[in-house]
Amino acid sequence: MGAALTRSSAPAHGEQHRKAYRARRPLGHGGGPMIVRGVCTRLSWERARDSLLTKPEEVLPLIELADLKTREVRLVEIPLGSRVRVRAGHASYCTFRKLDGSYCLNMIQKRAGRIPICGRCALDMPSLRCMLGEPQCRESEAPKSAKCVKSGLYQTRCTAPRFHYVLVYPESSSSAFLKVGIQREATFPTRILEQAALVSVVYARTPNVWRGREVEVLSAAYLEELEGRVLGGVKVAHASERKKAASRVAQLLSFIRSSATTLDAFFGRPAPSSAEAFASLGRAVGEFLSRRFEEYSLKAPIVVNDLEVYPYDEELVARAESVSHLTSGVSEVSGILAGWLGSFMLLARGGGLAVVDFRGFVGRQLELEADEAEVYALDVKRT
Repeated sequence: MGAALTRSSAPAHGEQHRKAYRARRPLGHGGGPMIVRGVCTRLSWERARDSLLTKPEEVLPLIELADLKTREVRLVEIPLGSRVRVRAGHASYCTFRKLDGSYCLNMIQKRAGRIPICGRCALDMPSLRCMLGEPQCRESEAPKSAKCVKSGLYQTRCTAPRFHYVLVYPESSSSAFLKVGIQREATFPTRILEQAALVSVVYARTPNVWRGREVEVLSAAYLEELEGRVLGGVKVAHASERKKAASRVAQLLSFIRSSATTLDAFFGRPAPSSAEAFASLGRAVGEFLSRRFEEYSLKAPIVVNDLEVYPYDEELVARAESVSHLTSGVSEVSGILAGWLGSFMLLARGGGLAVVDFRGFVGRQLELEADEAEVYALDVKRT
């Protein structure tokens, strides 16, 4: 029987768990811009959960910043049209979240890979692969060592339920490439939405990392069977990891910009029903995978046009004379916030559009300045 996806399984640290602290300084009301400082621990799309489960609607992501001294965690929401400046320090800090909900925040001497983890936290783990969702033991053996429990990985990751999804990216007006993924229920749907897809499809829920990893690997293999087939009027060009994140958002931006200008073919303009065609492809793929994982499949695949969730100013994006993609090592960026496509912040400046992947700021100390913003304090235990 298919697994039901309901609001009752909402993440533990959602809106209802934020303190009443709130600060706001609207543009034009005097007092200057708002400035918030802290280590960027993540960009959260978790409050878009209901938007994915019910009727899609625009949702602003929250930038999570942790104070190095007080360990207080603040969530920053910046409305579209605000003038924004982001300054980032060069040092990296550990963003491993402990079992009590607090962040480590030790300075990292040498950063290994994309995830900012200090040597002490890495030593406390049974394996870094375990944190990345690649179990190093069988389910029957877990927890295999004291480190599994002490680090919290066994409780918060290994035994946590997972959602399985497929992302649909436009390759042309009539073809797409697919990417399969897995997302812990506690942070749903951040991992899904941060990847700047046109369509997201959630098709299954597994009870832990071992079952989840099995379904993920098999799903990727099944998707390869669809390459070259036409579903919902759209051809599956390929189902692989060949596309880098920057090229994915560039493709999505082209889709949006062309949609707002002419009636030509793709990269001139797709027909008004193009997004619906890609959604039809996503639905067909979701049903295809659901039939192969009946034990874990949802009652029906959830298919979402992500452009109905991502907030962006269509006029600012469409009229930009140029689009530049900034590297993840950028130390300062500013402009008018024109939108968010996944983890990518869109800034209008000088007649052009600057695109920066906010994941590049994770683990770095930021000074975030905005004409208008709302700030919430996250209620988490301190060490």
